[in-house]
This record gives sequence, C-alpha cells and structure tokens, in this order.
Amino acid sequence: SPDLDALAVSCPEGFGDLRDPEYFENFGRWQDRYGRDNLGLSGQFLGIYNMHIAPVLEEALRTCPAYVLEVMMNAVLRVEHDSGLDAARAWIRQIFGMRDAAFEAADATNRRKLQKLMAEWDIDIAAVYPKLLDIERLGPFPKLDAQDASVSSPASRSPAEDDFCLGQRFFLYALDNSFYQPGTFSCLQGQWGTEVIMHHYFKHNCRTTDPEEADWFYVPLYGTCKYVALNANMSDQDGDLDSMDAISNKFIWEPLLDVLRQSKYYQRKEGKDHIFLFADGQGPRIWDSYDALRVESVFLSPESKCPTWGEPIRRHLDVKPCLSSWKDIVIPGHTDYARIEYMRKQNKPAEDRRLLMTFHGRSPGTHAGYGDCAVRGAIMGLKRHGPHVDVGGFVMDYPERKGDSHFCLVPAGTSPWTNHLYESFYAGCIPVILSDEYEVAFADELDWPSFSIKWPEVEVGDALYHYLEGLATYFPQQLVAMKASLERNACWFNWYSVDVQCSPYLLIQRRLKKLLGMRRSPPRFWTVDPEVFGSSASEPPLVFAHLR
Repeated sequence: SPDLDALAVSCPEGFGDLRDPEYFENFGRWQDRYGRDNLGLSGQFLGIYNMHIAPVLEEALRTCPAYVLEVMMNAVLRVEHDSGLDAARAWIRQIFGMRDAAFEAADATNRRKLQKLMAEWDIDIAAVYPKLLDIERLGPFPKLDAQDASVSSPASRSPAEDDFCLGQRFFLYALDNSFYQPGTFSCLQGQWGTEVIMHHYFKHNCRTTDPEEADWFYVPLYGTCKYVALNANMSDQDGDLDSMDAISNKFIWEPLLDVLRQSKYYQRKEGKDHIFLFADGQGPRIWDSYDALRVESVFLSPESKCPTWGEPIRRHLDVKPCLSSWKDIVIPGHTDYARIEYMRKQNKPAEDRRLLMTFHGRSPGTHAGYGDCAVRGAIMGLKRHGPHVDVGGFVMDYPERKGDSHFCLVPAGTSPWTNHLYESFYAGCIPVILSDEYEVAFADELDWPSFSIKWPEVEVGDALYHYLEGLATYFPQQLVAMKASLERNACWFNWYSVDVQCSPYLLIQRRLKKLLGMRRSPPRFWTVDPEVFGSSASEPPLVFAHLR
C-alpha cells in the first residue's frame, strides 16, 4: 500500500465533492513531475479552485490544506497572464496567509504534510514567484523593507548594497505593458528568461528613480519572448523568416524606436549609457538595421555570433558578430530555478559515475532545421565505442544522465551557442564545448580551462573519444579537480545566486564599471559663446534628425 505521508497532498477524507482518496494520490504523483510551466493547465487549476475549493474553502483548508495550497500555486501562471502582476501578488499573499493560518490550526498529520510541501516549494518555481512580485528581490539582498515596496530607495540601501553596485546607479525605463507580453512568468521559463531576470533585478537593485543622477539606463524589453509569441505558427523557412522579421519590427522594434526617439536621455549621449538585453541572437540580428543605436549602446546577450538567416551575407557566412567585444557583455543563458535544484540532486561524486560522456538533443536526420549540424552528426557516431558513451535524441531523464557522466558534450545547434553549456555546471558534468564560434560568458574574468574543455569541431570523432577516455582512465585526480572547479564556479552563472561574492550580476556590474570609466563623452562644441547661442549649445544631439 502507498505511504500516504510521502505525498504532501494526500487527503483520505477529502472535502466537498472531492472525496476519492485515489484522486489526491494520483494528483500528488503527477505533481512531482510538473514544473508549473503550462498556461493551459494553470487555467484548469484556477478552475478547480473556483469550482471545487472556494465554495467550501473552510472545510478544504481544515481537511486538505496542502492540496489547496498546491492547486493555488499551480494557478499563479494563469492569474498573472490574465490579470497582471498586481493580481498575482495578491494571489501569492493569499496563499501565504492561508499557509500560516493552516499551520496554526493543523493537526500533527496535516502539519507534517505542510512542512513537506514547503520543502518542495523551496526547490521549485514557487520560491521564485515572490522575487518577481515585489515581495522579495533577486540578488544577494533578497529582503525588501516594505512588503509593498516597488523600489528599493537609496535611503534604505545598506553600505554593503552600495558596495555591491560599485557605486553605480541604474535608471529603469518604464515601457508600455505590451513590451512584456505574453507575461512575466511565461517569459521567465527556459533559456530566454534573462529578459525577465535582469528587468526585475534592476527594479530593486542599484536603482535610481532620478534619471539626472543615473550612470546607466536599462531598457527592459522581453524581445525574444515576444518574438517567439508573435511568430508561434511560423516556420524557419526563408519566406516565413522575412514575414517573422517584418512582424517583429512592427510590434517590437519600431515601437521601441519611438520610445527612444522621444527620450532626451537617450539622445544626450547618443545611447552610450543605455543597456539592452537580448536573450538570443534574434534581437541583434534584426536590430542590425538600426546602426544609429547599435554602434554605441551596450548589449547584453548569451550569443555573440548571430545567424545570417535571410541576409545577403549568408552567401559567405552562416554566422556574424552581433556583439562588440570592446563594449558588449556575453552573459550566461537562463536555467530555471527548479531545474538547477533538480540537477544538483543528481550530481554524483566522480568515482560513482558510470558514463564517460553524454549528449541528447536534435541532430541531422531527426529535425529538418538541424540538417547542416555536422558536429551533432559526428557525436551520434561515437556511440559505437560502447554503452558508456551516452548519445542520442531527447530523453526524459537527461538531468540524471548528466549527473552520472564525467563529460557533457556541448555542440553548436542552429547557432554557435547552446544553454547545454550552463546547465552542465549544476550536474557536476565537465562541459566539452564543440562549437568553434561559441564565445562563453565572462571569458576574461574566469579560468575556463580549469573546469571545461574546448575541442575543435573538425576533430569530433575518435580523437575526442580517446582523449576523454584517457583523461578519465589515467588522470582521475585531474578529473576530480576539474569537477571541483566546475562546482565552485557555478554561482557565476546562476541567476538565482544569493552569494554577495559570486553571481552573474557582480561580474556584469564590474564590466559596466570599467566601461563607465572608458566612455566619457567629449563636448560636442567648443569656442561657442552660450550667451550668444543660449541653451541650443547644450541641447542633446539630434540622433533621429533624419526621422523627424
């Protein structure tokens, strides 16, 4: 018979019209595998709450409090999508209030189930929701002074916070809500979540509300997320690509240009103190048409080389630089908090790992868009060396396999970068980068050779296998040292790090501080008598004069 206490949401007694104990047990087993990442399912849970729980809420909280809270937490995604962040904040606070009251009133059995549920919430996206709803904040100083704080004011910042910001102040543009669709929690999911993360980080860290005292202006835009949503039913064929770009220009880039055109703060330094984040290479690829902006502003992106899809240069190059090494910053992609925590649980000691290497993903012959990805095809050929070479298509237990493998192969996909690299850190799986054009995050700041291998694409084959097999067989202590270095450095790539001395925010702010000292704007005029010309001599440059 099942151990009912093993399932936090088990409820033998039931309530209202939900009386079947097997229903609660089945829900609990299903919930163990659910990441709260499906908008349709989230809507169904909101419906369950409204139809089956709310009418008998007092009884439901008395008999099955953990189930009630879990259903409500599953509905957060839908609440935010349909009604916005304010409604989601009120919903979360309602959950927390019910939780606290339930703890006080619960018997020993239900209290034990609630404790188990809270432990589960600590390692899934439920722990992230408050950080994006102005209840807590991202970064090493999670506490907000007031529950309803929308800004961490300069007066409330501690000296430690100011030190962390390196004395810099960031002004956050307030864009129309249309720039943040289809919603905060929808856009947070997956490798493109950096758009949401950095927006909410600067909302509460290092921020000034006075643009006159700002060192930097951050323009929060969910460009990649909106691009994907706008073009959800399009394909990657050249004809469709032109349409996708046209749609994105109409609804993303042209409206953004209108905002900047009206901003005196953008024009006064020709964008040198403005920061834009692109969660992949699509944004910079399209943005390239607006060199007046691209040349001077600072770009953050995990992808420094962008595909040349639909461009004349495609005849010669399949990728081109879309970041400038002297001013732009390559950042890590986003790994979901729950996925980080789950992969950490799979991280085995080096001596207990059974697999030499692993890679699972798309490859030539399995997906039309990957027909030219020869490196991935070569990887699939390595399986001839035996079962300790674990390669193939998608598998459900990939995190477990990473945690059981010495090396994680990181090949290029349709562009040089892939988030497989950053995910490998949390499983303790030494990354082997098989993408010649891949420029890794924080390459100048971190000792990448101490915890990773970068191998030439043309040598992917038997030479790679024999090198890795020899390293694991004859130099096990080097393997252990690389794994330890990998784990020590993982915090630099973890957007949820609360370590004041190790987070991606710290390295980004260090780079920006250095850049700030290098990019002082010279005066635009000299030998001009202000008494003759009046204020016109100090007017910002007409960057968009040709568009007026």
